[in-house]
Amino acid sequence: MADSDNPASRLYVQLETIRNKVQTTALNNAQGIKLRAVLAGVVGCKPTETANLYLFLVDLAKLAQKSVDSIQTVPHINHKTYIAPLQKLEEDLLSTTIDLSAKTFTTRVLSDVILLSVRACADMLSTVYVDTTISNNEINGLQKDTDSLLSDVLKVNLPPDLKEFLVDCLEKMRQALLGYKIRGNQGLKEVIESALGASFLRRDEIIEQTKDDQEKRKTFERFFALIEKATKILSFAEKVKTLAAPAITLLLPPK
Repeated sequence: MADSDNPASRLYVQLETIRNKVQTTALNNAQGIKLRAVLAGVVGCKPTETANLYLFLVDLAKLAQKSVDSIQTVPHINHKTYIAPLQKLEEDLLSTTIDLSAKTFTTRVLSDVILLSVRACADMLSTVYVDTTISNNEINGLQKDTDSLLSDVLKVNLPPDLKEFLVDCLEKMRQALLGYKIRGNQGLKEVIESALGASFLRRDEIIEQTKDDQEKRKTFERFFALIEKATKILSFAEKVKTLAAPAITLLLPPK
């Protein structure tokens, strides 16, 4: 099933991925694997990143709620049949502890009935939503660019407030990319818009700091290039015209 802006489709893909990972892992360690370890593999973070793992569960619950909201807009169907399993799933996800046995989690929360119900919702909503998904390769490329720049920004000699600004923007970009499979285009779009807006508010300071310092200029050129790249990828996926490129040229002094 294709991942798209269809909330039930995104939810189903993630739930199926979790259950498949648990089943694969269980071949080697039937009871010992914690849900924490499995979720870390799905999210792409370390098992010790507790906050990100719980955020992932919360985001899954939000997708269940969005699926309910979307199903309610579809006419001429038995809404209760679709909604009841989604509401149970939402409750179960929000009450889950990540140190639960992964096998116990799949038995309690990801039963065949629940997965089939989510799949049925996804199929029902497929007639409403258009696929605007960014490819995994493009998301992975943006993640690598973000991580590389974030590492380098920490080494650059910048005023503390300006360095904090860059780190904050890049960390939000990183979180949006990590959570892309759950939050979709909207999460990434919000981060891009926020970064651009904050950059324009700091335009004078950025120009002052970069006009005579090539290292600082290169750092901001890479930052704006990342924003531009993400904007173009997003615009292509949604088939809309991008406006970021001409705007970004106003944020650096002339060469």
